[in-house]
Amino acid sequence: MSTDSSPPDASNENSLSSMADRTFTCFPKLPLELRNMIWTYAANQPRNLDLWAPAIAGTITFSWNQHDDSIDYDPFKYCSTRPVPGILHANQESRTVALKFYELSFGTEFDPGHHLKFTTPARIYTNFEADLICPMGSYGLDAFFNLWYSTESLASAFNVSNDWGNSKDRPFDFSDTSLSDLAGGPCFHEEILLYCSKELSPAARSFEFVGLDQVKSTPGEWELLNDTRTELLQAYERWEQEQRLIGESYEQEGKEHHELHFANFAPPKVKLVALVVDGVRR
Repeated sequence: MSTDSSPPDASNENSLSSMADRTFTCFPKLPLELRNMIWTYAANQPRNLDLWAPAIAGTITFSWNQHDDSIDYDPFKYCSTRPVPGILHANQESRTVALKFYELSFGTEFDPGHHLKFTTPARIYTNFEADLICPMGSYGLDAFFNLWYSTESLASAFNVSNDWGNSKDRPFDFSDTSLSDLAGGPCFHEEILLYCSKELSPAARSFEFVGLDQVKSTPGEWELLNDTRTELLQAYERWEQEQRLIGESYEQEGKEHHELHFANFAPPKVKLVALVVDGVRR
């Protein structure tokens, strides 16, 4: 039997009391409409979703006959270290509301013809209205353009130090890519964050982005970020002009142009930021 007669630890009592104060046991008694409002709010909290594209096999070359050009494909899949949002597992009620906003995303499909098709399943729950898509690590050209051509309106963050679309030693250069390759597709990124970081692997650690200006960055970092932003916006401007001319030509000929959605086109907001991992800027 313990004979310790010392008083209880006040700090522990305060901690338990604080936890009790934060425990809300009346939630199930709230009206369903109010509970659904709370679940809806929880389902739309901003989240940084890291997106990796590891290769799952070596390069596959398709050549149907000696008269056709061959097609190279580097099989890959998208994956993320972020856990499935807790609201999808809290209970059936929360899941029902969450599935109005979250969808399984980032499956891949490659169809070289001749009744062949390569696919990977969509396994990443994403809320495209709330999540910031953060592609990280090595990206082959197929993986990069598959993301860039996404049919979803994305907010995304790109590391300008990464070798986008290039597994060799030359970094992906926006200015060296054709405009249709860069900014084509039925939808556009609504917001693009550009950052410069040599560390490409935040893994399961927490990370965020903070605003960056010339004072807070090195001269080389600021020049690279600013030049990339300028090139990117110029590419969008050229693409818009090209689509407008093509659309006018189609209208004169009485044809329908599938890219005429450019009438409502607005270039993305491009912001320069810094990556912060576990509270430390990278």
